[in-house]
Amino acid sequence: MILLLALGATSVQAQTKVGYTNVELIMSYMPEVQTISKAVEDFKKSKQEEITKKRNYYTQLLQEYEVKSKEEDFSGSTQETELINKVSVLEGEIRKKEASLESDVIRKRNALMQPILNQLQTAINEVAEENGYTYILNQTTGTNILYGVPQFDVTEQIATKLGIAITD
Repeated sequence: MILLLALGATSVQAQTKVGYTNVELIMSYMPEVQTISKAVEDFKKSKQEEITKKRNYYTQLLQEYEVKSKEEDFSGSTQETELINKVSVLEGEIRKKEASLESDVIRKRNALMQPILNQLQTAINEVAEENGYTYILNQTTGTNILYGVPQFDVTEQIATKLGIAITD
C-alpha cells in the first residue's frame, strides 16, 4: 500500500511542469504600455487642470466677495447670498475632484491596461499549453520566486508570442 502511494505521488510530480516569467520585464518592452502610460499621464494632467481652473475661479469669487462686502447695500442682499452659495458649491466641487483624482486615474489606467493584460495572459496560456506547463509563475519584484532554472524561464517565448524582442 505504501509503495502504491509513493508511486502515485511520483506519478503526479512527474506530470507537473512549472515555468516562470517576468511579467514586468515583458510589459516594459510592450509599446502599447508606453502609449497607455502617456495617455494616463495626459488624463491626470487634464483632471489637474480642471481643478486648477476651479480653484482660480474660486479665488476670483472670493476676491469679488471681498470687494462687494465693502459696499453698503451688499450685506444681507440676495447678491451676497447667491455669491456665498456659489463659493460654497464650488468649494465642494473642488474637494470632490481632489479626493477622486487618484482613484479616477487608477480606474482610467486599469481600463486602458485590461486589453493588454488579456493579450499577455493569452500569450502565457498559449506558451503553457504548447510546452506542457502545469503552472507558469511570475518572477517579478515582490514575489517569492528567488531563483528559477533558466530552462524553465518562458519570458522570451511569451515575448515572441506578443511580437516583441527583449534585449538585456
